[in-house]
Amino acid sequence: MKTPSRTGESWYIANIEKIDYEDEKVLIHYRQWSHRYDEWFEWTSPYLRPVERVQLRRQGRHDDGFHINDKVLASWSDCRFYPAKVTSVNKDGSYTVKFYDGVVQTVKGIHVKPFIKEVTSSCPVHQS
Repeated sequence: MKTPSRTGESWYIANIEKIDYEDEKVLIHYRQWSHRYDEWFEWTSPYLRPVERVQLRRQGRHDDGFHINDKVLASWSDCRFYPAKVTSVNKDGSYTVKFYDGVVQTVKGIHVKPFIKEVTSSCPVHQS
């Protein structure tokens, strides 16, 4: 698994070299750096985050992206997801969406997810 790690003001691409399940830490090796710079981080460290698919975005491609007129759930400023329709796929990986109340907004790709209709069933379903 790859992950950028933050030291100072820059983010660096890194790999997880080892996992310590007891102490809940990971050993990070920065790509193209000497192993003497490897560091242990706690799993919950704010200095770790998943790698974004920058290369695919630069090429204007999206491996799991959406297309114009796709129905999606898009994040609003209250951090909740609401139904919307994709009106534009942008080269930077963001989408311009039109929410069902008519508001148009540009949303980062990570803040858009598939719209899945609820499945109705004759059997009772437990939801917690």
